[in-house]
Amino acid sequence: MGDLVTPEDAVTTYRYVRLALVALVIFLAASVINTWWHASGWQNSISAYFYTSSHSVFIASLCAVGICLIVYQGSTTTEDALLNFSGVLAIVVGLVPTEREELRGPGLPEDFDAKAFVENNVKALLIACVAGAAVYLLIQAVRSRLATPPQAELSCETTNSPPGDAKPLPPVLAAVVRFLGSVLSAAAPALRWLERVLPRLLLAALTAGAVVFFVDLPSFVENSHTFAAYGMFGGITVVAVHYACYAAIRKDRGPRTRLAFVIAYLIIAALMVVTLLVVGLFQVTGNGLGLLVVEFIVIGEFAAFWLFQSIDLWELEKYQVQSLSQVLTELEESR
Repeated sequence: MGDLVTPEDAVTTYRYVRLALVALVIFLAASVINTWWHASGWQNSISAYFYTSSHSVFIASLCAVGICLIVYQGSTTTEDALLNFSGVLAIVVGLVPTEREELRGPGLPEDFDAKAFVENNVKALLIACVAGAAVYLLIQAVRSRLATPPQAELSCETTNSPPGDAKPLPPVLAAVVRFLGSVLSAAAPALRWLERVLPRLLLAALTAGAVVFFVDLPSFVENSHTFAAYGMFGGITVVAVHYACYAAIRKDRGPRTRLAFVIAYLIIAALMVVTLLVVGLFQVTGNGLGLLVVEFIVIGEFAAFWLFQSIDLWELEKYQVQSLSQVLTELEESR
């Protein structure tokens, strides 16, 4: 009998999860566009499509995105904590609706009170999170007493550097690398501190949300959708910065290819920050159509990140790094 688990199996699983996140964004966008096609106009935000004929797709896609983010094992503790945090918040976004607005097409009945279901749904989510963590810790405790079979020790060989990619960078690109290196050196102490405290901060934030849920349910229902949406996309933005750091120390690529991936990840992160700021501006000013457009843009950036990561890691499970500190040390030594 052959190996029960092979490196190729792990690579394929990671690949499918990344591509599933892209497909789920398309799933939601296609449903929203199809709803608009049969309506008299656009709703003022993607969240408003909770009450339209896109209701089921809205909930299903966000819950599936959340599960994918949670099950995706990050390359470092900080990345994994951010993915778990964003995953839980994605599910909250799907389960807790915003205020209902006038519908411009078919949707849920006028007397349907979606917020009446929030207590049941979020309580079930919290129970599932606690139960999942407990089962994980139990299995870890049991597995620590067992010998790991050789076929379960997964690893992936790196690919060779592309031909012709080992040329030195031209002066302009070399200057870009020096600039990014100086920025990283300045930020390294803060990033190392963040590595130590970030998982605890994210857990504290989720715990605070759970406390508000039990202590002040009306406030939770009123505000959690917005906070969860910003938190989810904010977490993915920081994950994109992680991948810029990972890509910078990848040894099987020449300097040009490494720089291209680093810049691409940084551009995605920067665009997500700018887009989230614009979303906030349009929410404050009440620009409905503008809000809808930038929401489409930010979920497009989310999909672009996972699509680009799929290209980056097509033949790999993930980046084989131990910690963010290790990545920072290697980057500083390579300058």
